Amino acid sequence: MKIFVRKEYAIYSGLVKDESNEISEIILPSDDGTPEITIRIFPLNSEKRKIESQYQIEISDSFLKYLQTGIFNGIKFDQTWSKKNPRNKNEENFFKEISRVQTPLTEAVERIVRYFRYFLNEDGIKKGYSHDITFWSNNGKVWNETPSVESMLFWKDDSAFLVKGYSSFQEMQNFQKCINLDIEPFFAFDYVYQAENFEDNPHRQWILTTIALEYAIKEFLIGRDTRFESIVFDPNDKVSLSEKYSRISCQLEKEGVILCFGKDNFNLAKKIRNNLIHHPKNFDINSDEIRIYMHLANLTIHQLFAALNRDLPYYSDMITVSKSWNDKFPT
Repeated sequence: MKIFVRKEYAIYSGLVKDESNEISEIILPSDDGTPEITIRIFPLNSEKRKIESQYQIEISDSFLKYLQTGIFNGIKFDQTWSKKNPRNKNEENFFKEISRVQTPLTEAVERIVRYFRYFLNEDGIKKGYSHDITFWSNNGKVWNETPSVESMLFWKDDSAFLVKGYSSFQEMQNFQKCINLDIEPFFAFDYVYQAENFEDNPHRQWILTTIALEYAIKEFLIGRDTRFESIVFDPNDKVSLSEKYSRISCQLEKEGVILCFGKDNFNLAKKIRNNLIHHPKNFDINSDEIRIYMHLANLTIHQLFAALNRDLPYYSDMITVSKSWNDKFPT
């Protein structure tokens, strides 16, 4: 039978005041067998302050009985059940079913989180910690909390989000437009974000940021023309990534886009990265240098991404950047 499943993520508001009083709704169309998912974002100034993901999904009779009684194929999964017990086939089937039901909801929220984080070009959302609950319903109106299992990784989830600030209904509409156009952020953004928020060692920050730039160049080439895919990952390709970046820079300049990170700076960044890997004790990076480098790299990745997606709602904000930072790049 089909049931409704809703997963909630707590929102911790930051110092930025949220001016919106409306619940924002974003629809993720069905894809590859995954049903349509509805994301609801509650205002930061409301009592609920949460992000919800919800959809309708087909489940087995055994799993329905678990939701109703806590028993799945004769095994009672409750606070007395320990995940340290040896797994039998029924238990494996139980965890597979939980993962099948829950994973699309989590992935949908994570997708929206990436829009906040990268399309708004700020620390829009960071992962936090909270004990949150998943609900199920037969009709989408009367909701029941899922049975509690001791420290289960799936239903009871340490998942919260710290929201620095979102306020515009237009931003939510822009997110929906990105989804409808199938526009996804570069994976390169993830590396810069990791360097900025989860690393405090300047060497590792520099290495991660350089990886991000290299990924962005490859993602741009593949997105620009799918024929580049075989070239980008061909080990026999004689054209260096630096030369590819130079060609990209020249072509975009003809199109009126001036990348803030110059070709010479890219070569120097890679040289520094190699020195940090092979001769870490002989090379030092201070906090100001890495701060400038991460900022420049982040701006450049946004420019490449925007140049690839001219229909992006945030195109004008991403494509135009200040050149003043370039003059401060480490030499």
